[in-house]
Amino acid sequence: QASKEAEEMAKAEEDKRRREHERATARLEEQRRAHEVEREAARVQREAEQKRAQEEALERHRSHEEMLRKNKEFNQQMQERREKSQQKRAALQEQHAKNWERATSMLQQVHEQIEIVTDGWREAPFWDDFFRTSSASGRFSQLGFDHLQPVLAAAAMQPQRRLLVLEPRGATLAERLAEEIRSRTAQQAEAQQYGSEAEGERDFVIEFGLLDAMSMSNVSQGLEVSKLAALKNAASRMAKLVKPGGTWISISAVPPALHVPLLGRLANGMFALPSESEDAAAGTHAIVLPPAAAAQSKTGLRGAAQVADMLLYGSESVHIWAYRMQRLDDSASDLAESSPSPSAPDAGLLDIIR
Repeated sequence: QASKEAEEMAKAEEDKRRREHERATARLEEQRRAHEVEREAARVQREAEQKRAQEEALERHRSHEEMLRKNKEFNQQMQERREKSQQKRAALQEQHAKNWERATSMLQQVHEQIEIVTDGWREAPFWDDFFRTSSASGRFSQLGFDHLQPVLAAAAMQPQRRLLVLEPRGATLAERLAEEIRSRTAQQAEAQQYGSEAEGERDFVIEFGLLDAMSMSNVSQGLEVSKLAALKNAASRMAKLVKPGGTWISISAVPPALHVPLLGRLANGMFALPSESEDAAAGTHAIVLPPAAAAQSKTGLRGAAQVADMLLYGSESVHIWAYRMQRLDDSASDLAESSPSPSAPDAGLLDIIR
């Protein structure tokens, strides 16, 4: 009996172990199947992500190619527009050049006819109206030693000579020119504004636009007498500043046909007068001031100043003049002052001023 019970207990124990093993095996199998499902799901997800990434990369590539194509088309269109614009601008510049060439020819012919009609610009109001519109006053700043060197050479300038550069009040050219002259020719060159110069005689006085500023200033008719007095005082001052045998060089934008008669009225025999035509040997030197390179490179009409320059000078280059006058000795000056004049000098000078 005991043996039978032992066998039954052993069998029960074996069944128990078998059931537990089966349950453990079932659990493991379940876990394995769950792991397989997870792995399969991960594989599917991974493949889906790879496919999506490939599709996105392909779409980016297509977008990039489309962008490059559109950019290329845009650049081609812009290039075509630029070429058309350049061709149009070149055609316009060519047309402007032809128009300017015709206009220049016409203005030069008008300039020549005006010179004939006005007898070399002797009609002062006519010339003055054009001058105020021209670019001449702005070109004065271009003046330098190289422009004056022929004038100083003709006046036999020597390094030891005393020289004064005189300009109107408010001007800013004299100091620079005096410095250039000191470095190139005369070591005793000074610069002053009119009215502030020291007493004493000089070998040379270069007067820059002083008479122009006085004679061409805008004044009413009632102030012409005071203008006349100012001009006479300036001429008398020049006679005191320039020693006998010395030289007064008057730099002026006024042409010889107008300026020399004015100098003749003012000098009153104290200075030898220059020529009424451009003649360097006779004391009248022409100075040509071309337009700036930037303006010169642009072909075509650019405004009233350019037209006025063409009418006054026959080109875009502005002309100014240096009038070289030697101071006569006192005996010659006294003789000239004592000689009677056939006409009223003040009235004649006022006519020149007008």
